[in-house]
Amino acid sequence: MKREKWLFVLVLCGIANAASATSDQVAYIQKGTVYMKVVSSPFENEMAHTATIFGDLAQELVHELAFEDVPIFVHFSENYGNIYSSLYTLGYGDFQFYKIENESVQKYDFEGLKLVINYSSFNIEIALKLIHAAISNVEYIKANQYLQQFSLPYFVTDPDLLERVSISLLTVGQYLERDYPLVRKLMEKKVYRPKFENVGKTNFSYYFQNGNYHFFSTFTSSNKPDSVVNLVLSELKALLEFPNYGTLVFSNDSTFFALNKRNHTIASGPFYIHTNRLMSLDLIDYTFDFFPIPNIKLFFYDHIAHQRVLFLTENEQLILDYDSLELKVVNDFLYDETKDETGVGSRNTVYFLLFLLLFSFLLNILLVAQLRKNKEHQKKIK
Repeated sequence: MKREKWLFVLVLCGIANAASATSDQVAYIQKGTVYMKVVSSPFENEMAHTATIFGDLAQELVHELAFEDVPIFVHFSENYGNIYSSLYTLGYGDFQFYKIENESVQKYDFEGLKLVINYSSFNIEIALKLIHAAISNVEYIKANQYLQQFSLPYFVTDPDLLERVSISLLTVGQYLERDYPLVRKLMEKKVYRPKFENVGKTNFSYYFQNGNYHFFSTFTSSNKPDSVVNLVLSELKALLEFPNYGTLVFSNDSTFFALNKRNHTIASGPFYIHTNRLMSLDLIDYTFDFFPIPNIKLFFYDHIAHQRVLFLTENEQLILDYDSLELKVVNDFLYDETKDETGVGSRNTVYFLLFLLLFSFLLNILLVAQLRKNKEHQKKIK
């Protein structure tokens, strides 16, 4: 299977205040005359893959409709938690696209159809319908579009999101309610997850067909590994790979499944992360144990509370004030209410200090032994 090439850029986007920031990922992907800009958080790591699948099908649609003279620009944006950000917009105008040529980034200016799609509401079939409707109504779009402003968080500065030249959202909705036989035909095609350069082998992969993502194990001797499907999802947001254990599959911000590498036929889940603060959380770390059952801990950083949040799959428990709880445990250990006979400090404090002294003593012994070993080795070399 051919490996895809796409331009990948990191941009800093301020969150909550100037002292805290998260890196958004920006990918530019071209499929024929379909140009895509994919903006995502580091956690939304499947956006570029699913957008590429959409691009393959969109280019086939463009070819079938003989509309290959006009560029089509599709901007996929991450979810900023605003009601307007879940809407599709459709207009016509100028756009910029970046490519890597001769080991340098080149900027190109185009004029054509412009679509903005929020990834949280991204549906390949609906997006293809919008492409079909846009191709069939280019002159109407040019004559009836107008500048629309959207209220998004203050740290969003992309003009393609804040101010969009689009026809009315009501008309866009009417386009999406129509039936397009060619789109239905394209949805029956089996399109595999693209392989990007510099991306290693994964435990599981998937193909898209009839509106669903079908997951299968890549660790099999079968000539047809996709003949055994482990999991079928209508939505897909992120994959977390544990090379020696398995894969976590996030269908959306709050729901995920666990695929076990050693038991290819079983998918555990769904697991639900219950909170109304998901938009302020970024996944920063995780621990896992797939055997005998998935026991997974996910660490998030809360940009509002400025502390870590812990999620436990064992009982779907979400600890929002993890850092405060951790600090309390340490303080309770060091400063319990039991005083020694002098009334100064606690016994736990004394025990802790003795432990540090012993640990330091043992560490020094190991360092001295290592230094002597190194000197003896150098003498032998001379």
